[in-house]
Parts: sequence; structure tokens; C-alpha cells
Amino acid sequence: MKEKKCTKCGEIKSLLEFRKNGEYWQSKCKPCQYEYTQSHNEKNKEKYKKYHIISNHKSYDRGQTFINKHRSLCGCQKCGDKRFWLIDYHHIDPKEKDHPIPYYKTGKLENLKEELKKCIPLCRNCHTDFHYLEKKDGISIEEYVNLKQNGK
Repeated sequence: MKEKKCTKCGEIKSLLEFRKNGEYWQSKCKPCQYEYTQSHNEKNKEKYKKYHIISNHKSYDRGQTFINKHRSLCGCQKCGDKRFWLIDYHHIDPKEKDHPIPYYKTGKLENLKEELKKCIPLCRNCHTDFHYLEKKDGISIEEYVNLKQNGK
């Protein structure tokens, strides 16, 4: 097993003791990174509280409202269920996925709309059913949506 030296405590530890950021391992071990994060957040509590109150709530509410309305208008593309709280977004081509849909709740609506163009709305049951059939039979999302209801 590979090892790495923590830049904070100086101990040599297994790579399992470090988090990975993309392709790279963090320089601090998990306990040291946790300690640093807690300390940093405590020192900057007022700044983060102010930022959260000012910037996140309005844009989050706007993004969530847009997503809920979009879900209820589109409904599940397989069974037609329009209960917005049951609709998931399935990325048609996972390679084109920039971020999961919730990532866009606090950003610009244009970015959210662009990401939604890469998705197909499915209720949770149909979404789970699709992934099962995709793994079992190698079915594509297009084939799944076009299957007859009794042909599942």
C-alpha cells in the first residue's frame, strides 16, 4: 500500500488516510484536514453566515421553483406521472453531464436550462427500472422510453 506524509502533522500514513481531489491526494490527512476545516469555519462564521443569507436563499428558491415547475409540466417521459416531487432527471449521455441538476439551483437559470436539455425526466420508479434494465439487458434510454407499458 502506498504511503504519504501529512504536511500538517508530519506523520507518514496510508493513502487511505487522505482524501482525493480529482486526480490528486490532499496534502493533509483526514483528521488534520477536518481540524483545519473546523477551525477555518469557526474563524469565518460571520462571513459564511452573511454570504449564505444574502446570496443563496433567493437564487436557491428561484432555482428550486423553476425545477419543480419544469418537473410538473414535463412529467415522467415513460409513464406520464406529473408529481414533481417524484421526478428525477436522467442525463441522456453521462459524458456530457457537467454537474448534477441540484448544483444549478443557486446559479444562473440559463445554465440550469442548458443542463436540463441534456436530461430526460423520469419518475423514481421508471428511473430505477431503466437502470435495472440497462444493466441487465443493455437497453438504451431511448429504447426504454419507447417500450410499451405492459412490455416491461
